[in-house]
Formats: sequence, C-alpha cells, structure tokens
Amino acid sequence: MAKSPHPALTRLAATVTARYFPGNSIFDGYYLDGRLTARREHRACDATLDREDRGFFYAAFAHPSSHGQEELVSSRAHKALERILNDVKQNIRNIDAEINELAECAVEIAGRGSLQHENARQPYFAGVMVKDAELAAITMGHGCAYLYRNDALYPLTHDDITLEPVDYHGKPVLGQDIYCAGVAGTVRYSNIAQLQPDDCVIVCNKEIITTLGQHEILRLLYEAEDQSDAAGLIITAASAKLPGVPMQIIACFVESIRSTDKPARPTPSRVAAEGGLFGQVTGKFSQPTGKFSQPTGKLSQPGQPSKPAAIKSQDDVASAAPVEPMPNLIPDEEETPYDKGYFERPRDENGRIRRLALYMVITAVTIGAVFAIFNMIFGKDGDTTLPSETTVQSETTEETDEMTITEPEETEETTPEETTSEETTAETTPKPAETTAAPAQETIHTVKSGDTFYAIAVKYFGDGSQATIDKIKDYNSLTSDNLQLGQKIKIPPQ
Repeated sequence: MAKSPHPALTRLAATVTARYFPGNSIFDGYYLDGRLTARREHRACDATLDREDRGFFYAAFAHPSSHGQEELVSSRAHKALERILNDVKQNIRNIDAEINELAECAVEIAGRGSLQHENARQPYFAGVMVKDAELAAITMGHGCAYLYRNDALYPLTHDDITLEPVDYHGKPVLGQDIYCAGVAGTVRYSNIAQLQPDDCVIVCNKEIITTLGQHEILRLLYEAEDQSDAAGLIITAASAKLPGVPMQIIACFVESIRSTDKPARPTPSRVAAEGGLFGQVTGKFSQPTGKFSQPTGKLSQPGQPSKPAAIKSQDDVASAAPVEPMPNLIPDEEETPYDKGYFERPRDENGRIRRLALYMVITAVTIGAVFAIFNMIFGKDGDTTLPSETTVQSETTEETDEMTITEPEETEETTPEETTSEETTAETTPKPAETTAAPAQETIHTVKSGDTFYAIAVKYFGDGSQATIDKIKDYNSLTSDNLQLGQKIKIPPQ
C-alpha cells in the first residue's frame, strides 16, 4: 500500500450531476462531503463543492425506502454517513482503519445482498474517501468507481464491466486493474492509491458505463474543460441514449496537493500499544508531595528494563474499563501578587544619578563644541580697525601730497620773470620734486571669510559698482573674481 510520509492537504473540486426517476421503493441520493440530497433535488441535481482539507468523503447510492428522502435523513443510513465523515476529518484516524468502517456504511445503506429480480432496480453504493492524498473506494451492486489518469480509465474495484487496457489515444495501458483489491460477499474493496495532481475520481452507477462505453467516456473526459463540464456531458449523453433511467455521477478533480508543516498525530492503535503517549506509569501516589519532597511511589527499579505493553486491538481499547485519573503530582504554588506597573517597582537611585551625570557631561561638551566653532568662524571681527587706520594714514599722506604739489605752482606765479640760476632752484626745491614723484603709501587688505570684491569696494570706496571693482582688480593684476582666505589685496588710491 502506498503511504504518504507526511500529512498532506488536498484540494478537490467535486461536482455531482444526476437525473432521478424515483419508484419501486428505491430512491437515489448522494453524499458530498457532508451535503446530503435535498428535497428540492427530487428529480435532478447539479452541485459543485471546491475545498481544501486532509480528508474527504463522497458517495453515490440507491437505498430502499418507503417514505423517500424524509426517511433517509432520519434513518440509520444518514448516521452511518456522518460517522464516516467525522472519522475522515479527524487527524488521528488513518485510511487503513476506515476501510472496514466504510464497508459497514455501504451495507447499512444498500442493505444485504438478495436475489435480483428481472426488470427490478436493486440498491447500490459507491463511495470513495481521501485522507492525506490517499484514496480508497468501496462499491456494492451497480455502483462503480474509477480513476482517470493520463487519459486512461482505471477501475478502483472489480466489477462485471470489461474495459480494454488502452487509453484515449489507443496506447496500451499496463496494470489497469492495479487498484482493485478483492471482494468480500457483496462488498468490493480497492487498494490504497496515491493521488496526483490533475487526477479525476469518478463515482457513478453501472448504467452510465454500459450505455456510453469506455471510448465515449474517455472522449468526453478528454474534451471537458473541468470536472463540472465532464459530469454534465456524461449525464447528458447517457440520458439521451437511455431515457427514463435514474443516473448520477460524481466527478472529483485533484487541483493541488501540498504537505502540511505539522506531523500527523499518532494513531490510537499505536497509543494503545505503547500504553499511552508517555508510556505506562506503575505505582500510585496516595499522599500529595511537598515542593521539595520526593514521591513515595516507586516507578521502576534502576537497571531493570521495563516490560513492553501488550498490543491491544482497537476494539479492546474501546471496550476496556476507564482508567482512574492520575493524581496531580505538581503542588499548587502561591499566586504572585499583581504587578501594578512601572511605578510600583523599586527605583534604582544609583542608575538615575549616573544617567543625570552623563546627560550633564554631554550637554557641557556640546556647548563647548558650539562655542569653539563660533569662535573659529566669527573670531577675527575685532581686527577691522586696522584698515581704518591705514585709510586715515593714506588720507593724510594724500593731503600732504596735494599741499606739496601746490607749492611749486605758487612760486612759479609769484616769480615768473625772475632769473635765478638753476643751481639755486635745484638747491631750494629738491625735496618737493622728490615728494611729487614718490608714490603714496598703499593700503593692503587681508582677505577674511566672507569677503568679496564688492564688499572691499564698498568698504574702502563707498561704491560697489563694477567700475570700482575692475579698478581694484586691475590694480592687483587680477582677472578672476575668486578670493582666497589670507590673500593680500592692494587698495588703489582714490
């Protein structure tokens, strides 16, 4: 049997399509993973169910009833169907243990086998269950179950319908009856098959297969877009060829299979064999133990291997007497007082003082750094008196120059006709001539941060026009407007 190593979630899209003609105390119905045939589906039905889960249960059947659908809802057959669904949905149940339960459910619905009368309908049952991406089927009477995979049709149980071992394209198929197990009385069993994506499980009655035939069903399945389209095409074609006969089909398409993160829980048989999840515990504790006292009971002798528990079947475990509850070995501890929050906790004064000291040091360092940066940028503004002094000196020198220049003119006007010797003239006025020729004292400006030619022109000339700026640049033989910190700029005389 194929076994899934880990629990798997399977997404199945199942569609049931049927044409019902009730009569002769035989009523058809279906069970679609918890959904039972409703009263409004007395003549026909078309329903689709798409969900993702670890376990599924689908069945198509015809059951004997004298009151129709109302009796099925309140009968033992409905309870049997619900029991199978609950077992499949539980994580502790596996598909191996559910095969026999499904066979009992089939007998409960279809009844025991009896002699078939000519032209009389007989009850049938065809059911499949899926658990962790594994498939098992049970059929009775005219119920059929098939697996459509790789364009080929594989019977899940042995029936009296002969299929050719070929697929839709006519290619031979090896092991066509590999999923068929055996027959026990009127119940036909299947092996456990591992599902794959894009598989299609078909549950129907025998009349559909015999009416259409293998090749026609393969063609309809190949041309269908999904399981709903396939079920509708098959029922329409079969009803057209055989009108007035009840037919129903359930088509289940495997959309995806993915493994779950959590491992599967141990089965009840394994728990019973090991004596519980934590093994068997011998000895009883008649007195409660203290917090530091040791238990008085004797669990096992050191060095002696424990005896293995006897393996019990599932029926023995279910019928066994209830086990006495094990006493609580852990003493109750006193409840801790309610924590009222941060303000009720003891304060750490030392830590608080350290934090305050650290904040003060950081503040002092920050203030010192800001003060030092301020002095570096604006600390040389006190030297601005030097240019003014040089300006005053230059103005005084200019005035003296003007005075010395005008003196020779007055002497020339007062004595134009006097004929003095060149020697006396040279002796009397040698220094004024030298004074006029000597250049005036230059004013030198040292470039500081933020200085431009415009600021220098406004500072020394009171005019920031382009002509004044060009004058300063020409006087210093400069062509660029860029100044460097500490550069010496000569101020031309006004």
